Amino acid sequence: MAGLGQWQHAPVGRLLLIAVIALIAATTVIWISIDRHYYGLSWAPGENDTVWLTRAPIDVPVPLPARVLGIQTDDRPITLTALDLIEEADVLDDAGALQRFLAQQEQLARQMARAHLTLLIADDQTPTREHAIVLTAQPSRPLGSLPLPFWIQLISGIGGFVIGGWILALRPTDAAARYFMLTGTGLLAASFAAAIYSTRELALPAALFRSLMIINLSGSAIFAFALAGLYLHFPQPLLSTPWRTLFAASFPLWIAAWVIGFAAGQPWIAYTSVLAASGLIVVLMAAQWRINRGKPQAIAALRWLGIASLVTIGAFVLLAALPAVYGTPPLLSQGTSFGFFLVLYVALAIGLRRHRLFELDRWAFRVLLWALAGLSLIIVDIALLTGLQWGFEPSLLISLLICAFAYLPLRNWLSARLISSPQPRIGTLFSDIIAIGLAPTASDYQKRWHQLLQRIFNPTQITPAADANTPEQIELEANGLHLRLPALPQVPACTLALADQGRRLFTPADAALSSELIRMLRYVQTNRDAWQRGAEEERARVAQDLHDDLGSRLLTGLYQRDLSQVHDTLGLAINDMRTIVRGLSGQALPLPQLLSELRHECISRARTAGLDVNWPDPEDPAADTITLEYRSYRHLLCIVRELFSNLIRHSGARHITITAHINASQQLCIDFKDDGTGFDGDGHRDGGHGLANINKRIDALCATLDYHAQPKGTLCALRIPLRNL
Repeated sequence: MAGLGQWQHAPVGRLLLIAVIALIAATTVIWISIDRHYYGLSWAPGENDTVWLTRAPIDVPVPLPARVLGIQTDDRPITLTALDLIEEADVLDDAGALQRFLAQQEQLARQMARAHLTLLIADDQTPTREHAIVLTAQPSRPLGSLPLPFWIQLISGIGGFVIGGWILALRPTDAAARYFMLTGTGLLAASFAAAIYSTRELALPAALFRSLMIINLSGSAIFAFALAGLYLHFPQPLLSTPWRTLFAASFPLWIAAWVIGFAAGQPWIAYTSVLAASGLIVVLMAAQWRINRGKPQAIAALRWLGIASLVTIGAFVLLAALPAVYGTPPLLSQGTSFGFFLVLYVALAIGLRRHRLFELDRWAFRVLLWALAGLSLIIVDIALLTGLQWGFEPSLLISLLICAFAYLPLRNWLSARLISSPQPRIGTLFSDIIAIGLAPTASDYQKRWHQLLQRIFNPTQITPAADANTPEQIELEANGLHLRLPALPQVPACTLALADQGRRLFTPADAALSSELIRMLRYVQTNRDAWQRGAEEERARVAQDLHDDLGSRLLTGLYQRDLSQVHDTLGLAINDMRTIVRGLSGQALPLPQLLSELRHECISRARTAGLDVNWPDPEDPAADTITLEYRSYRHLLCIVRELFSNLIRHSGARHITITAHINASQQLCIDFKDDGTGFDGDGHRDGGHGLANINKRIDALCATLDYHAQPKGTLCALRIPLRNL
């Protein structure tokens, strides 16, 4: 029971309950309309208050249309007049005319209730002659014989009641929603009652006719009163609470004026009340417009609902109320005129989609669609049970299949049209975000960011936020009137006003999309900053290499007097330049290629200096898979070049042996052995720019360089862990 109570208080449950009530009322109206004898006759009023038969179920001795003189009874014939065919009896002038009309309806209804009906038809070719046609009644009126105006009134009543209930189910404590539901209730009562008597075959019992007229008038009064109450509260209350309470308390007096006017046989009283109510509604609309100036949300909602109300009220006043006041027939049939009331509720649905009337959003449509799904299942099931006399289980199964294959595609289509908003393509957004992130200047960055926001949300204005009013995260303001976005690295915070040029409000989905855009943009910005830092570091490295190595060598060569030394120094400078240029490409260098280039360079330099160098061509498979980034092979090149330069200049050797291999400890081992005078590395480790440069690079590679005195010459052992290359 607790679960049932929660379901009844849920929006879908409440709305489905309202829809079931409307369905029960509609079923009752249909049952009253068809639960009487039916002869299959159609009538039309003629000149001089005559009645013409336009359709009959049997052949008649005269061509149709034929003038009907009356209906034969046991005592005397009942003369038919055009007055018997009117849809609305409240257009009659006085109480006497209404009583005579109802008395005539009572007599005709009794004759229609018999198994046979005798029509007296005039023979226009022989004025003194008349034909008596005996018709046999069907036990009930076929459902298909109910005319289109009947269904228009039925659909209008159901539509107004269900949509009004929809709003009330979602906002049960809102006074404006209650008044709107009351308009739907009044429309249902007025249209359902009118659907029965305005589409009768000829007559209804007087008591039923009178009751239906009272229900119709009461429903019309409820509708007018509730619509005035709606504009008294929506978009915002116009009067203080005591005055609004007094207005609600006057509701019984309002209804009484209509009913008393009918009972007194003075329908002009009811229709004058309609004109007064219409004027009051227009005044309230104008007052709402005045006090809501400068409030786009309220004006947008008021515009939609107001235009729909003016169209509905104007059509009814011009086509029904004014003719009745002046004693002339209505310009439009009773059934057709109720179709205008659908305009009000269709406009509500459109306004709810575009301007969030009653502060509802797209999710409200989902509630309505779910309720319609349940209602359609009930309608189909009842139709199969009653119309085809099927059992409960097969009818339920067929109902589910029909709803699945017919309603669900329609629901999806409506959902896509009314609920979903077109979303920008991810590929396009990604391209736009990249273009913003790569903007060359801060002004271009801000310009592109605002252009993207304008294209996606189409706001009326994008305003940079003041420093003191900068949000730290995305915020929806004023129920969606504004969307506030936080600052970006190169763009100040901003506020977007009125999405889609004021046609809708910003939603949580818009905030989520904005959050994703900002997250993507910050990601791009982070990567761009990292790239820029890398580029700056690379430029600084190249500058340092040019200064420390190439510049230093050129400066050294400038002051050298020995031409062979100058030649060697310039050769090293050229090799340094090539190494730096290669580093700009960013390509890694295989270790075997590096050792091969060093071998060729050392042999070439040794020959120029008149030395003999033995560097066996290394054949170490372990080195084939090792590649070195620029930083690593730059250090290794500089260490080997500087060591070899020291050997040439200071060792006094005539023969140098160099070997390179990878040992079991995963170290690159390069040994320099000469036959010179000897070299004490420890004594010179901290002296000279060359050795200092070697030591710095050895530390960068976490390598070791050891000097071992030999019986003849020196052994320099360089060990570099492979993990540091």
